[in-house]
Amino acid sequence: GTTGYKGGYKHFFVPENVIFCFLCLFSLLLYSLPVLSLRNGNFSRSLNSVTDVPPNNLVVWAEMIIFAMDKTANAMKWKAICLLTFLMTMACGLSAKTTLKPKAGGVEVPRCPAKGEVICHTGFALSYNRDTNCANWVAWELTREEAKAKNVERVNEFNADPLVPKANRVEWYDYRQSGFDRGHMCPAGDMRWSMEAMTDCFYMSNVCPQTKELNQKWWEHVERACRRWAGKEGSVYICCGPIYDKKSKARYIGKDTKVRVPDGFFKVVLSLQKGKEKAIGFVYRNNNERQTMEDAAMSVDEVEKLTGYDFFPTVEKGLQDRLEAAYDLRKWN
Repeated sequence: GTTGYKGGYKHFFVPENVIFCFLCLFSLLLYSLPVLSLRNGNFSRSLNSVTDVPPNNLVVWAEMIIFAMDKTANAMKWKAICLLTFLMTMACGLSAKTTLKPKAGGVEVPRCPAKGEVICHTGFALSYNRDTNCANWVAWELTREEAKAKNVERVNEFNADPLVPKANRVEWYDYRQSGFDRGHMCPAGDMRWSMEAMTDCFYMSNVCPQTKELNQKWWEHVERACRRWAGKEGSVYICCGPIYDKKSKARYIGKDTKVRVPDGFFKVVLSLQKGKEKAIGFVYRNNNERQTMEDAAMSVDEVEKLTGYDFFPTVEKGLQDRLEAAYDLRKWN
């Protein structure tokens, strides 16, 4: 199974149906046979070809079944073992499709009035909007260790998000010749602590159409700043996403799936370093104009007015009100 979102999310495994569970179990048994061996009537695992099997992997159940088949002559006992194995399958969730649900108290996750489906990947979560085919928001916690990590290199391979419904699944080529970059919301530079996190951040659900100048210069400036701040503060909570101007005519790109082009982008950052708590917001226009961090900076309250979101809702009310009402970029730098 996957590790899920490290910032406070958990898995709820949902088998699709009984037949699917049996097929998964059968496939697992076929997979397990080459790496299992029976020694002196005891089962053990040979991991010559499988070097990274977690302790709770259901290969263990497969070993138990093979051992039981070898030792059990009674047909009724075998039927009982089959039933027990099926119940274990249902309980442990062999389905590769998982429903990931945010844990209450995730500091970085906003309250959002816009309709969207919450999807959790390794290292970050997002709310996917099927009308715009972009995320409403993407949120993650960035720690000092993660910000400094260089465990993996950037992969540069964009892929459709398998957790997005097929009818709304954006492909990498939907941006081709559109005049817009594939702009990361949760940046690859924040995900170098894990190959799985790096791969997941290249899902198209974590991407919005951005102008070249914004994506490669001004937006990147604030991304780099967040990594510096994570190193300084110990950890920061980040939420960002697109802004659509109701007064502007909607623009779309896409070959198979239509993606609405944002008019701007927001990013809010929170530090809860004891005694030095602070928050700051940024809003960038989706154009090729010069936009420094000083120009884009504003209070989180101002970003909330623009988006209608409630950021950092789990922070104690008095502290939240104080931090979100004011900002000082100098304190961060």
